This record gives sequence, structure tokens and C-alpha cells, in this order.
Amino acid sequence: MKYRSFLWIFVLLFPFWSFSQEESAPARPKLGLVLSGGGAKGFAHIGVLKVLEEAGLRPDMISGTSMGGIIGGLYSIGYSADTLYQIVRSQNWSRVLSDQIDLNEVLFEEKPFFKNEFLELPLQNGKVAPPSGLIEGQQIEQLLSKLALPVFNQEDFSAFPIPFLCVAANVATGEPVVLDSGYLPDALRTTMAIPSVFTVVNRDSQVLVDGGLVRNFPVVELVERGAEVIIGVYTGARSSPQNKLTSFSDILYQSGFLMSIKDAEAQMPYLRLLIEPDLSELGADRFDSYEAIIAAGEREARKFMPVLRHLADSLNALGPLLPLLPIPRKDSVFVDLIEINGNQFIEGVEILGRSGLEPGAWHTAEDLDYAVRHLYGANLFRKVSYWLKEEYGQTRLVLRCKEKLPAVLRTSILYDSYGDSGFLFSLTARNKLLPASRAMFIGQVTENYHFRLNYLKYLGKSQLSSLFSQVSIAKALLPNVEQGGLVGNEYRLVEIPFELRLQRRIGNNAQIALGLKRDYISLRPLKGKDAEWVERVRSQSWSASLSAGVNTLNSNVFPTRGIAMHAEFTPALDVETRLELRKQAIQVPPEVDSLGKAGPYQKIFFHILGYLPLHSRASLKWGVDAGLLFNVKNPLSDFFLLGGPEPMGPRTTPFYGMAPNELNTSRLAITSIGYQQTLTKRVLFSLDVSAGFITAPFPVPQQTLQLDTYLMGGGLTLGYRTIAGPVKATISKPLVSSSWIKNDVRFFLSFGYRF
Repeated sequence: MKYRSFLWIFVLLFPFWSFSQEESAPARPKLGLVLSGGGAKGFAHIGVLKVLEEAGLRPDMISGTSMGGIIGGLYSIGYSADTLYQIVRSQNWSRVLSDQIDLNEVLFEEKPFFKNEFLELPLQNGKVAPPSGLIEGQQIEQLLSKLALPVFNQEDFSAFPIPFLCVAANVATGEPVVLDSGYLPDALRTTMAIPSVFTVVNRDSQVLVDGGLVRNFPVVELVERGAEVIIGVYTGARSSPQNKLTSFSDILYQSGFLMSIKDAEAQMPYLRLLIEPDLSELGADRFDSYEAIIAAGEREARKFMPVLRHLADSLNALGPLLPLLPIPRKDSVFVDLIEINGNQFIEGVEILGRSGLEPGAWHTAEDLDYAVRHLYGANLFRKVSYWLKEEYGQTRLVLRCKEKLPAVLRTSILYDSYGDSGFLFSLTARNKLLPASRAMFIGQVTENYHFRLNYLKYLGKSQLSSLFSQVSIAKALLPNVEQGGLVGNEYRLVEIPFELRLQRRIGNNAQIALGLKRDYISLRPLKGKDAEWVERVRSQSWSASLSAGVNTLNSNVFPTRGIAMHAEFTPALDVETRLELRKQAIQVPPEVDSLGKAGPYQKIFFHILGYLPLHSRASLKWGVDAGLLFNVKNPLSDFFLLGGPEPMGPRTTPFYGMAPNELNTSRLAITSIGYQQTLTKRVLFSLDVSAGFITAPFPVPQQTLQLDTYLMGGGLTLGYRTIAGPVKATISKPLVSSSWIKNDVRFFLSFGYRF
């Protein structure tokens, strides 16, 4: 009976005793992970995360600065260490950390003027406005926006699968600023806004830069949020002892980071474990060495594997690791509203039309990425980004634009051994006279001058169609080579064409056009037998044109991949030629008298130049040129010029083994092939061969097609990229010559950009 009473007492009291025991059992401590900044050295965090995953450790919260903030932010929303590695290795980091894009991402009509000048100066109120010279972060923000799309509607970073925060620095106060809410790509772009490299970020009336300036190792921020066990991964700078501060650069470097170094050292006592990879041989700018940096992080973390496994077991003994709530994958977003922000000179409808986006429709991450790239490729903006926000059950897309000033002056120094020595300039004004338009004046101030004034007006909402008009004036020397390779006559050529085209762009890289052209040509003999009789030959014509162009080259200067093609059919409908004779000319030779003939004719021209990458440093060059004139009664009415390693004007077809514009002809069919090798980022060489058939210079007009002269030549070019423009030196020689070509070596030197 006594034992039965005791049993009842035990049964009644057991729930209370059990509850008391639960209350007194220690809860599972919160594990924090701190990832420091350090530029490219921050890739080491990925190697550490891989080891933590193997050890069975998952942080309950993450903080980071700069690159540590980017790695930590992406990890917190569900990207694993292996996925982060794949993302890093798939990027071209020299592009991601710049505002540069390949030429093939620029609109077709803007390609000739994109990154093709010595100096670009924005103009405001008639005065030069100094450029910022800083990177806006176009590429990195575009990448972050794409990666962070799954959490666009989650503004509280503590609600991520792993709560997250990153740190920036307030320039005005010098205090760290915690970023734990808002739009994640903005926060990540802010924490890495390195002063003097990237532009600052304005947020909530604060001017913010890279948090590494004052708080490169945000440990205390996790302590304040309840982290009890903290692992820190430090890839930042350390104080150098006095005996190692021997150079000005060493002293300057330590002075710039002294505050941040001292702050990081003050944070370290809060850590349970510090992992500091040995990155002494790898600089913060070595983004191309990501494999070695990640491996260094993994190698250092593996030294602590027994400690990490013991920590994981200890934590699990105090309570299970709760499963992560994965964020649903978002392949597309339904956009209810689209808003344009930041535009002052360019109308919102123009921006929206160019973007190709529509409200009330589903858009994928690729759609948004393409829209941003397409707008940036219009050459109208310093930066284009987007922001997605969910409000009242609707998703709003904000296209944020930082415009370039509507007036821009571009300049370039120009020299070549053909005789062009001077400078080039272009003055561009946007939306003058009419909206969605571009006015441009281009001048080549050299002995062989060339001036162009054009106006382009976009048509339609998508702005794929445009109306283009241009008037120009150009001067050049035109040789007339006779048997033996001697110049029999030399003419001064002055052309004043006016053209009007209706053109349609296809994507970024192709265009078709239908046009009307009024051409005026003046030829004045300078020496030779024609100069004895002829004062001047004037030719005027009206012609129609049907043309198509493609340009997928990756650069205007030393391209390594892509093609550039132009094809045109031009029937000259109304041709007038007037022969002005010298006073002493009473009876003129028949061949001179024929220079006054005129009549309708047809012209076909085709040009293609391609670069096929063989590997990262070499490309195969190839090209085909064909020019045909039919029914030309006067050889001076129209013609092609041949020679030189690069085109010297719209009539010129390059040909190695000849001087620029050495021959004129009415028909040509040329092929070329070459090998281009990049030696360094600035130096390259190419070995090229040209071969083909032409009609002999200024032949008697023929009604049938005859290509009766075969030529072949080769050349070696050395190129060097300078700040002021490319330098190219070419040595070439005829390999298969003719009576029209001297069999000697040609040398050509050029310096500067051409547009």
C-alpha cells in the first residue's frame, strides 16, 4: 500500500518535474558567421563555406562586408558553396567590375562611336563638365539583380533562410551603417562601393561607401543580434611591423586601412574561431586567380576540421538543426506596373520603348537582364538598373537610369604615313529639334579632310526604325597608275554627297536600309598628261540604294571575334558630267574627251571581315570584298580604291602589299586571311595575306564583266594599345605582282582612333 501511494505521487508530480527539467536545459546557441572584405581575396570565403558544409555546420546568421557581404548575402538566400564557385568561375571579372560592355551589345547605329575616342567630354550649358572617372557598377549590379531575383519581394533580410546583414560606411560621419533591409542588390552594391574606384551610393540621405573603410569585420553586429558562437573568416589587411614599412606605397597602404585594421583586431576577441587563410602571395585585385584563392580558403578551414566537427556535435546535442525554408525559385515575375526613374533629358516612353518590356506581362530574369543591357547599349546612360517591389498585391518594376549629358564632345589624335595628320572630333546632341533623335557633327581635320553632319530620328515605340540624313564633304588624293607602276596622273578628289535613308535595325547587330543619294564629285588633275588639258571634271548623280549591314565585333580596336559586313546595291539614275578644259586646250585627245561622258550605271559592293577565335589569345582573320560597276561610261564617275592595311575612306578596300589607295579600279574581287596573336593586354601582331582579281586601273569602259589582273600581297603588323589610341606599324610586300604594281616593300604607320 505504501509503494502504491508513492507511485501515485510520482505519476502526479512527474509532469511538473519534467517541465522543470525542460526549462533548465540549455537551448541550442545561435551560430554566427562573419565574412570580411578583401577584394578578390574574399573568394576564399567560398572554400571555407564548403568545409563548414562538410562539417555539418550551418550558421544561424551571417554578416559581411564588401566581397564578404556579396558571398554572405548570396549564401543566405540559398546559394550553396558549390553553386557560388560555379558563379565565380563563369564570370569575366575584368568586365563584371567595370562599366564596359562588348561592342556587340551596343546598338548598330552607335557602334562606330563606342569606346573609340581618346577623350569623351560631356557638355553642359556650353561648358565642359568633368567626368567622374569612377565605375558606376553597371555590370556587377546587373549580375547581383539577376542572382537576387528570388528574394525581390523580401525586404527584411532577417527573414531570409539565413538572416543576413552587411555593412557600409557613412562618408559624412565615418560611422559604420548596417544594411539589413531594403532591396538586396542595392545593399550588396553599397557594401562594395570602394572609394575612388566605384561611385558612392546615396541612401536615406546618407552618402555610403565600402564598409571596409571603417568596419571590415562586422562581428559585434552579430553579437548584438544574439549570436553566441561566432566563426570569423578574415581576408583583410593586417598591420605591418615597423621594419616592413620601408616604401612610400607600404606606408600609404597601411595609412589608408589603419582605422579598419584596428577595428577588425578589436572585433576578434568575440570570436569562438578565427579562420585566416594565407593569401600573402595573392593580391586583392587578382580576380583571375579565384581558383587559387578559393583553394587557400578551403585549405585553411580543413586545418580546423576536428574543431568544426566537435562544434557541430556539441550544437546538435543541445538541439536539432532546424531545416531551412528554401525560397521558391522564380524563373519569371508578373510585372503589373513599370516606372521610369532618374530620367531628365530622355522621355520615359522612349526608355520604355527601347527596353522591350510591357506592364501586365510575365518577364523572366533573362528578359530583365536583356532590357538593361539593351538600354545601356544605346549609349545614352552612365548606368541602368532595375528594382522590383511588391506592394498591395502588385509587382512594380522601376527602371533606374543615370543619364549621360545630352551633349558630348569626343576627340582623337590622328596620324598616318599616307598623309593624314591632325585630329578627329565629334559633337553629339540628343533630342534636339525632335524627341528621340541624335544630331552629330564629325570632323577629320587633316590634309585629307572629311566633315559630316547627320541627323537621326527614331520612329515608332520600339525605335527599331529610324530616318537618317547626312551631308558631308571630303578631300583625298586619287592616283592613276600606268604600266611600270608609275603614277601617270594624280587628281585631287573632292566629294560632297547628301543621303537620306529609312533604316530598320534588327536586334543590336544588324540593319537594312533603303535610301536616296545625291552625289557631287570634283576631280582636279594635279600632275600628268590630263593636267595639260583638263582644269576639272565635275560629276553629279542621283541614285537609290538598298543596303544591309551586320556588326558583331567585340571591339572597335583590335577585335578578336565577330564579323563586320556591309552589302549595297546602288543604281545611279541620273548622271551628269562636265569637263572643264584649260584655255590652251583646242584639240584634246579622245581619252581625255571621254571624261565628259555620262549615263546611268549600277554599282554592287560587298565587304565582310571576320575574326574567329582559335584560343584566348589568337584569332583567325578572314575577309571577302567585291565591288562591281556596270555600264560606266566615264571612269571618273565612280570607282573603287585599293591598297593599304586599313580603309582610308568609304571607297577603299584594304590590300596588303600595296600603299593606301594605290590603285583605282571599276571591278574587284578580293579575299584575305590572317593570323592575329595577342602577346599582352596591349600588344599584338598579325600576319596577313590578300589575293584577288581586279580590272586594270581606269580601263576603257566595258559592258562585260572582266577581272583580268591577279594580285597577291602579304604583310606583318605590330599593334600597341595606348591611352591615346592604337598604334599600328605594317610592313608589306607584293607576292604576285603585275605591271601596275612596283615589287618593293611598303611601310605604313598609323596612330589614333578613327570614327
